[in-house]
Amino acid sequence: MPASENGLKSRRGSVVIDTTKRGKARSDMPNKVTFGSVTVLADPVADEELARNIEIGRARISAGMTRLSKPGFVLRKSKNVPYYRADPNDPNVIIRELNGDTSRGRLVDGEFVTL
Repeated sequence: MPASENGLKSRRGSVVIDTTKRGKARSDMPNKVTFGSVTVLADPVADEELARNIEIGRARISAGMTRLSKPGFVLRKSKNVPYYRADPNDPNVIIRELNGDTSRGRLVDGEFVTL
């Protein structure tokens, strides 16, 4: 399998990305992960580094779950930016809010036209 300067190797329609360091002992063989036709080779990770990464991941997931567990989202309105929504009483009408003013209308050729 010929290697290129950037660590990529090709093997009959497959791509192998080799991120390992050269000249290691046989006991330090790289980890291998394959996704479809792409294989990634990486140096083994020390147990301390693995434990640290797991802790960081758990903390990030915990923080993310707090946000994901709340329904909806907050839409911060900006000056001179129109916000559109459907009229709950008439699906053919759009409501536009712009700088505190509310208008009912339709989109005609991509432009909002007030009723």
